[in-house]
Amino acid sequence: MASRSVSFDALVLRTKESPAGHRIAQLLCKDGVLDAFIFGGPKAKLRSLVSPWHAGRAWIYDDKSKGFLKLTDFDALEEFPRVRSDLSAIGAASLASEFILATDALGGEGESSMAILVETLRALDAACVCADAVIVQFCIRSLAVLGVWPDMETCA
Repeated sequence: MASRSVSFDALVLRTKESPAGHRIAQLLCKDGVLDAFIFGGPKAKLRSLVSPWHAGRAWIYDDKSKGFLKLTDFDALEEFPRVRSDLSAIGAASLASEFILATDALGGEGESSMAILVETLRALDAACVCADAVIVQFCIRSLAVLGVWPDMETCA
């Protein structure tokens, strides 16, 4: 019998409230983007650990009888504090996260998406870096993964 609990490296892209009052986390992992329920009250420790732009190890329980994934634990290894305090960094991180979500992890390239986004967040977290330059680099790298960046070495 296959195990219904798995753990993997993940990056929290977004969290939102469900109509029942629980939280749903959208996680980026090497397999792409997945949605997982977070149960517990508003003061539950897991709800505070699973915040946008936290990178770490996620433990998921696949409840096949109810048809959903449940996040049972999250070990935040990187939290990117400057991204939460600087308005331009928040905007750049939001744009990058929404781009990853809109393109379904850059066309299913979860591993590349995660590497690009984590490096983007690390750059935004560095105090000496301009958010505009970081987001331009993110866009260039993302377009290359999507296969829509023009070949600059050939004549159009």
